[in-house]
Amino acid sequence: MISIIIPLFNDRWNLKNLLEDLNNQTFKDFRAIFIDDGSTDNTKALFDSMKGKLLFRYKYFRTQNSGQAAARFFGYKHIESGTRFVTFVDGDEIFDGT
Repeated sequence: MISIIIPLFNDRWNLKNLLEDLNNQTFKDFRAIFIDDGSTDNTKALFDSMKGKLLFRYKYFRTQNSGQAAARFFGYKHIESGTRFVTFVDGDEIFDGT
């Protein structure tokens, strides 16, 4: 399994695209770990509105703003046992469906 750690800070403008891109991945043996690093743009509300539509495994955490490095470290502490690979993705990333 792959864990994808995704820090978010005021990424509401791209979050729906990111979630849809993750949904459309053909490889499904991954878990996304979202760390909302104290966003002030209602990122959580948009994330919550997508909950029933997400077809992949994920965890969502909201933390006090501490910066991207701290958010990544926080996410790293929450990977599942059995994870073989860990990668980091920013909240403004776009993926193709493959």
